[in-house]
Amino acid sequence: QADYSVDVQKGIGLGRMRASAMNVVWLVLVVAVADASTRWWPTIETHPYSFRAGQLILTVIATALLAAHAGVCWQYYQRPYVVKFYRNFVSECGSSTTDYYTIGPDNELIEHTWEYMVNRQAGKLGCALDQLLRKHFPFVLHLFMPYLALFALRHDHHVFLDLVYLRPRNRSLYMTIADKTKQQHFLEERCRQQNQSVTFVKRIVPSSRDESMVFVKPRLAAFGEDCCVMTSNSASNLPPARAQHMVFEEVLKNHPVVEKVVGDRAPLCTLRVWTGRWVINKPTTHAAFLVARSGSISNCKNNECWRVNLDKHTATLQSSGTTIMLPWVAEAISTANWVHDQFPQVPFLGTDIGLTPDGAVLLETNLLCSYSIYSKKVGLAYGLDDVDSFLARQAEEKSANL
Repeated sequence: QADYSVDVQKGIGLGRMRASAMNVVWLVLVVAVADASTRWWPTIETHPYSFRAGQLILTVIATALLAAHAGVCWQYYQRPYVVKFYRNFVSECGSSTTDYYTIGPDNELIEHTWEYMVNRQAGKLGCALDQLLRKHFPFVLHLFMPYLALFALRHDHHVFLDLVYLRPRNRSLYMTIADKTKQQHFLEERCRQQNQSVTFVKRIVPSSRDESMVFVKPRLAAFGEDCCVMTSNSASNLPPARAQHMVFEEVLKNHPVVEKVVGDRAPLCTLRVWTGRWVINKPTTHAAFLVARSGSISNCKNNECWRVNLDKHTATLQSSGTTIMLPWVAEAISTANWVHDQFPQVPFLGTDIGLTPDGAVLLETNLLCSYSIYSKKVGLAYGLDDVDSFLARQAEEKSANL
């Protein structure tokens, strides 16, 4: 334990020395630019109708760069565990970081982590630059990764924590959450043991003699991929290799309050509840009401994200200002937090709750939970201090187990 603490302190010290050295380099750059501007740009003495605008502009630009860099250094080197986490991540993954995703059992991409996030934040040009740096200048990427993470990945830290911490350290727990069938069995058993009142979505066994509709979703997919509604007869005729990777559920109806707003053709609109366990004894809860006017699932590309006020139990669509009173919000929030309590090792979860005529129905919980897509509308659920606290706790637990 003592050796580990010494190693951590050395890492923090080296990080701060590196930051100080980089600040000195930036200061030298400012002085050099200021000096160059006085030497190379025209002056009143040589050109009576000119002025030293070049000096001012270049000096201001260089000073601004120095200030920005110093600000970033301050942000990150006050949070040493975050810095160490991302540096280790790049060192471990190397040139394969962009391809750090999971292939599902049915050979479909189910998690588009790094490339997906870089593309969303910086587009194709950003992805191309990422590939260039990774292949030809990996030391540059390694040096600037903490700075990139601060700005570009500010809503996606939980994804990398799940990838780097949860999977290798507790893969059975990860698979319990990722596999929707295992997840529901696990939670139903916990519910019985704890005598909790939680309503789960009903699973269906497809029948060739049944023409009723069933909701079909992959056991291991994310982002609402490959979901559809079909008859039980059609579901029973799926190829066995395909059927074993699917989950079949009852088709739920929206609560009349919701149906009045979205129409009777809309699929089940869900309350997405994000629960955080970053800091011990300080749980957090955020929520959004996801609405689709057509299709088979509300968590889709063209859906509407209504911001939820957990105190007033209302949902508001910002584009139109429309506000509705949601049913079963207290029950849904209680259910989502109970679900997270069953997985205390996980810092962040997104739980889907259906608001039906009969009550709040637990659909599933997810690690990736699409939070970054909706974060601008629901507000920031966690910050760097929260991430650093979680990583510090992980380091303490690792130290205690040595």
